[in-house]
Amino acid sequence: MLAAKMIEKDFSHKIKILADVGTDHAKLPIYMVAKSCLARAYASDLRPGPLMKAEENVSFYLGDRASDIKLILGDGTENIPHDYNYLSIMGMGGDMISEIIEKTNAADNTVFILSPMTNAEKLRKYLYDNGFVILEEDLAKEDRKIYTVIKACKGESPIESIKRDELEIYFSKALIRGGSPYLKEYVDGYILKAEKAINGRLLSGRVFHDIEQFKLLRDKMKELEKKL
Repeated sequence: MLAAKMIEKDFSHKIKILADVGTDHAKLPIYMVAKSCLARAYASDLRPGPLMKAEENVSFYLGDRASDIKLILGDGTENIPHDYNYLSIMGMGGDMISEIIEKTNAADNTVFILSPMTNAEKLRKYLYDNGFVILEEDLAKEDRKIYTVIKACKGESPIESIKRDELEIYFSKALIRGGSPYLKEYVDGYILKAEKAINGRLLSGRVFHDIEQFKLLRDKMKELEKKL
């Protein structure tokens, strides 16, 4: 579990308190508490159904330590106490994760663990544009789908994002540096998306002003792929 490993080996905070938004069945907080990696955790979900299942899992797997995880019904972090220093948001689209971060009550020293299922590039752009630094990024593969897990924190002037190469929205420096065995396949997937966008525009017979931009992006991605 990449998210758990990122929290476990992070030394930003001596006492670790996790808020897991969209917790579903509370797998991450249960795993982390069972390994004694957290002082306590909050598991939040917007829907009562998953939260009831989370309560069953917490009781079953943690027994006497079940009280170390507080289950919270609510939207984003709205009902979560402000003392957490790790915030995980996973299993949603990049747009939705960005919206949750925008509304969060997180302190400036909070470490964010994020795993978008779609539109990861939109989440990275949001992070860059809002003064976040991507500290670590890694890939995992499950059921033939590759997904990314990002560890980020506040710490950069949003002005710096203006100087950033467009390619970093799709592949952060941390991701390239990590050298995941799935990286080449991940890049190939984005090249395919760019090709489809270009071909779709050409076949439509209509005028698209962004087609040259897509071609330039595709070519940059191909150059990156050659280096992997």
